[in-house]
Amino acid sequence: MSVAVAVHGFAALAASAAGLATGVVTAFVAAPLVCLLALQTFVLARSPDAALPRRSVGLALALCGFGCALLLLGRIGSACAVVGAGLAVALTATRLSIGLGVPAAPGLPQGFDLRLHAGIATDEALRLLLESRTLLRAPVVYADIAAEARIAADRNAAEGWQARPERAHAIPPPLEKFRCEDRHLLGVGDVELLRFASEFEPLDPEVRDAYLAVAANRTAQAVLLRHSGAPRPTLIYCHGYGLGQPWLAARMAGARRLHAELGLDVALFTLPLHAARASGVRSGAGVLDGHPLWTNAALDQAVWDLRRLTGYLRGAGSPCVGVFGSSLGGTVAAVFASVDERLASVIAMNAPARLDALFWRQLLPGESAAARAAGLSTHLLAQAWSRHAPLRMRPRVAHERRLVIGGLADRVVEPEQTRELWEHWGRPAMHSYPGTHTVWLGREALRARIDAHLRTTLVDLA
Repeated sequence: MSVAVAVHGFAALAASAAGLATGVVTAFVAAPLVCLLALQTFVLARSPDAALPRRSVGLALALCGFGCALLLLGRIGSACAVVGAGLAVALTATRLSIGLGVPAAPGLPQGFDLRLHAGIATDEALRLLLESRTLLRAPVVYADIAAEARIAADRNAAEGWQARPERAHAIPPPLEKFRCEDRHLLGVGDVELLRFASEFEPLDPEVRDAYLAVAANRTAQAVLLRHSGAPRPTLIYCHGYGLGQPWLAARMAGARRLHAELGLDVALFTLPLHAARASGVRSGAGVLDGHPLWTNAALDQAVWDLRRLTGYLRGAGSPCVGVFGSSLGGTVAAVFASVDERLASVIAMNAPARLDALFWRQLLPGESAAARAAGLSTHLLAQAWSRHAPLRMRPRVAHERRLVIGGLADRVVEPEQTRELWEHWGRPAMHSYPGTHTVWLGREALRARIDAHLRTTLVDLA
């Protein structure tokens, strides 16, 4: 800890010296950064908490940005000193993160590993981004949210949806009207864009009108990579929170490889309120950072749309369908596999088994305190969100056709959540890779495990 204090103190001195040496304007710019570094140093000297790693990563990014600005001004020496200080702060942030939560798992690289530290820093930066988004949204009246969450929890209990969540997911009508257009997807090639009216309506009337007012979200979509000739087994991929752009989903799923090497058809499904279905300029807005009943509606709708998509794929001749979900998409995949008996395979990767825990992790300390003071609790959220809680449901996919994947150093979705899902699913096949939520070390072994699972659960059924 003394090393971290010294590094932050040195970074403050480097930033202040560089600012003063360059001019009045840069000194003025450097002043807030120096103050934040000094405050961080003081907090570190007293007692570190779980928020310090991501705060340090944010300061490291600010230092590197300041250093790049100095470089553009021709101050090479000052720029090198500030960027070096930023990198040192980033390194201490990853060491803090390891000390405050990353398990000493046997599969993690021993000693200093630059890739692992980069992955942890990226995870912490992502957590900081999710947290900072709460600063940009409209003020939240947590008393109203807590009251409506309590109504939803009571409704779930009265309808029997807490004990049997699968009963809340009604069978949607068959998909009969749709549009399928030829497109070219960057990095993938020729694909088809399937669009259809979702026809979903929220079960919670408190948010029904506002939710349905998002016109873009009322059209479901999936990008299809299909072979010519006889239909093939199809893998549906569900992306993570805040993502959904087809080119990125294709890259993260390895869609071109699965299509070309394994011979699968691939469907890249867009989650509600994401990408082309978003309520605003940001993909995923309203799913986890807004009203909890919007979370209910978005995840219920995801399962509804996936069931209609599966019916369409089977009707088009696909002999079997599987689902692969990552992060929030992993939670959706786990719930989907628990309500639809038609699935032949399921892969849940870095899936939050308890969304209520993820909700609290993204709130600023002041907001978290305000939410709890208003009566919003982990227990209440778990009851209000019981309709899409994987740990309350049993998958309908056969035990040998389930695969759980998790990063040993994941800082966004704790490895404990991955293990909870694995335990709840009866300890099926599991693959733990030596990486984080955003950086997948051991990628070749990870791909080989996914391919082996898909070969035995989908490809061999063709």
